[in-house]
Amino acid sequence: PLTLFRQCLPFAKLVLVGLRSLPSRFRVIATKVYRAEDGEKESLKDENGPSHIRVFFYSLTSFTTDPKVLAGFKGSGSGPRTLYEVNGMWGYDIRELSCY
Repeated sequence: PLTLFRQCLPFAKLVLVGLRSLPSRFRVIATKVYRAEDGEKESLKDENGPSHIRVFFYSLTSFTTDPKVLAGFKGSGSGPRTLYEVNGMWGYDIRELSCY
C-alpha cells in the first residue's frame, strides 16, 4: 500500500501545482456546496436527524453549487446515500476546463 501511495505522489503534485497555477477567475469561495456519495457513512450517523458536524476532505473531491444535481445521483441506484451540505468552502471551478 505505501508503495502504491508513493507512486501516486508525482501525479498528485502535478495536479495541485496545476490548480494553484490557474488564473484567479477559477478560484471560488462558496457559501454553500453539495455532494452525494454512495453508502451510509456510519461515522456521520445521527439518530436525531441530519448532522451538523465538521467534516474535512483531504483528497480532491467534487462538489456542486446546485442541489438539484444531487437528485439524479441520489436516485440513480439502490441503497443508502450520504448527502453533504457544506457551508463555507474554497476551491476551484474547473467547468470551463472540463469535458463533463
